[in-house]
Amino acid sequence: MARQASASKRAIHHSRTRNKSFVVKMYLLGTLLSLAGISSVVEAVEFDSTVIREHIAVLSADSLEGRKVGSEGEAKAAEYIIEQFQQIGLKPAGDDKSFKQAFEFTSEIRFGPSNSLKIDSRELKIGDDFVPLKISHVGDFSFTSLVYVGFGIELDSVEHHDYEGIDVEGKAVLISRFAPDGNEPHSAYYDAATIDAKIAEATKHGVSGIFFFTPEDQDDSLSQRKRSHPTERDIPIFYLKRTVFDDKHSTPEALASSSFSGEADLQRIKSTGHNVLGFLAGKKATDNRTVVVGAHYDHLGWGGPGSGSLYTGKEPQIHNGADDNASGTAGVIELARYFASKADELDYSILFMTFSGEESGLLGSNYFVKNPTIELDDVTFMINMDMIGRLKEEKGLPVQGVGTSPAFKEYFEKYDGDFKITTSESGVGPSDHTAFYNGGVPTLFFFTGAHKQYHRPTDDVGMINASGEASVLTFVSSCIERFAASTPKLEFTKTKDDAPGKSPRFTVTLGVMPDYTWEEKGLHIDGVTEERAADIAGILSGDIVVKIGEYEIADIYAYMAALSKFRKGDTTQVVVDRDGTELTMTLIF
Repeated sequence: MARQASASKRAIHHSRTRNKSFVVKMYLLGTLLSLAGISSVVEAVEFDSTVIREHIAVLSADSLEGRKVGSEGEAKAAEYIIEQFQQIGLKPAGDDKSFKQAFEFTSEIRFGPSNSLKIDSRELKIGDDFVPLKISHVGDFSFTSLVYVGFGIELDSVEHHDYEGIDVEGKAVLISRFAPDGNEPHSAYYDAATIDAKIAEATKHGVSGIFFFTPEDQDDSLSQRKRSHPTERDIPIFYLKRTVFDDKHSTPEALASSSFSGEADLQRIKSTGHNVLGFLAGKKATDNRTVVVGAHYDHLGWGGPGSGSLYTGKEPQIHNGADDNASGTAGVIELARYFASKADELDYSILFMTFSGEESGLLGSNYFVKNPTIELDDVTFMINMDMIGRLKEEKGLPVQGVGTSPAFKEYFEKYDGDFKITTSESGVGPSDHTAFYNGGVPTLFFFTGAHKQYHRPTDDVGMINASGEASVLTFVSSCIERFAASTPKLEFTKTKDDAPGKSPRFTVTLGVMPDYTWEEKGLHIDGVTEERAADIAGILSGDIVVKIGEYEIADIYAYMAALSKFRKGDTTQVVVDRDGTELTMTLIF
């Protein structure tokens, strides 16, 4: 897996020397694919697999340390992409006439120096005895006692009601982690036994503080989830280690009868990520019609808890992300080179973009859609490429988003060319095209499929099928030429089906796309799926969901915890904040 910096330099040098010959080669090479129905003006071209592999080798080198958003490795990757865009002849389309667009995000929450906790007269130590949860209210607190509520679970399906007959409103509670049957992933208690679900249940009952502890027979460690833009709650929320149970406080009941006082001191560290944008103006363009061609270039850095890594080893390792998504980034660069070579023929323009922060919740693409550097109304459609480097010919190429425009649907329904494709209508999925779909832009998402190296250190350049990616780019280029030729710009349609992916543990959803960049209270809605629960209730894009049934919605995690309380067919009330006015609607799951 290891690669030296010298290898990266050689790859950059080879890429530079190939640039001129590659442009010429693209004109001379014959058709790779026979694409049925494509007019003669749309020529299939062949892309150079050696150049593609060189880009991926540079971007997935160990020296970039996994390209984590906001890191030095991300900055190195951005400079490489900018250098390629400059050589190709693209114009800067970022901030202040540069190739970069900056966006700020919360990268870390650190414990400040003032964290403290005293039980009766006993001073406890942070880390050894307690930690504040990173969503805790910041400030001091004092409770004469706590109310012990067992596991803090209310679950009708197993007739378990820890709050029954107990008045906790305005009081702090002591809650045991997990469930009566332990920490079983297939437990009937599972959805109600998570930290988030228990916080949702406790806040529903109006508590003024929450203190968790772990039963004696369970692992006493607590790995705090890395949350995208975590929202500070209104109450202190602490985790107590087993060390707090001494002779005087040997049982949960004895501990709860003691006084608790202290302070939560949490410092939110802000970092900056960068999108990279290059613009190609078509010389024959008579309007502002623009195609966006994009891919994310960030990855998981060194992995670790909360990063999204699936690596289970003890020693941290660089997650190079060759397929995810150095492959898509290489595709953006080489498509830019191809279209720049024929700019004189184009009657439309193309914005080539590489996003950062995708792995942390589509941060870069969401930011661009909300802060576009070109008029979003001018964008006729968006192409997204995420993991296109592992094509398996027998499985073909999945293409998602074909339902986002009638032009896409008509073409792909009739397609019978040599390239094997599978289609999905949905414009929503776990990648950057979702932000554009929610912005009303038709999208096509190209993806060659999941594999065992996904989000692991083994996603390296040696696993890349560069010739397969070359054929994918040939197909993508033909799609761009076909659909960009449509005037006026393509019609946008909403899709009704769900995007593919793992099913959540909860059995109902609203049918909304959350805004993962939102840092205020509530669940800010970026998009609403037609004919789903939210749409039927009257929820609109831009609304902020603040309550579902009896459950306060502080952030996306409170939202998911609340959903676990409902089943298909349930009816409840939902409260949304729309432009400062609270509206109550009837929600049918």
